[in-house]
Amino acid sequence: MFDGRSTRSEYWSFSLIGFIIQILFNQYDIQSNLWNDEYSIGVTSTIFYLVIFVPSLAVSWRRLHDIGKSGWMTLLWLVPVVGWIWILILLFTPSQDGDNGYGVKSVNIT
Repeated sequence: MFDGRSTRSEYWSFSLIGFIIQILFNQYDIQSNLWNDEYSIGVTSTIFYLVIFVPSLAVSWRRLHDIGKSGWMTLLWLVPVVGWIWILILLFTPSQDGDNGYGVKSVNIT
């Protein structure tokens, strides 16, 4: 799950689909009175977040492998502001050409 490489499009497609589903679950929670206004959290959206946490961590890890960085750099999310900016820059960085120490380059079929 954490081995190999993920292309930029694979990472951002996964993130966009997850974001849209999270919004839909938030709306469902609000409409179903499962939303807690005090904590801004809903039951089904929290369950979805917990289910998607490890796969999103894995795709981020593999995305960093694709640019030749260690997956441990995902810990930059824990550093407020500066870490967030740095990890976003890394996630937008184009893939390394050819193979690297983390695996063979993914082939895009177009």
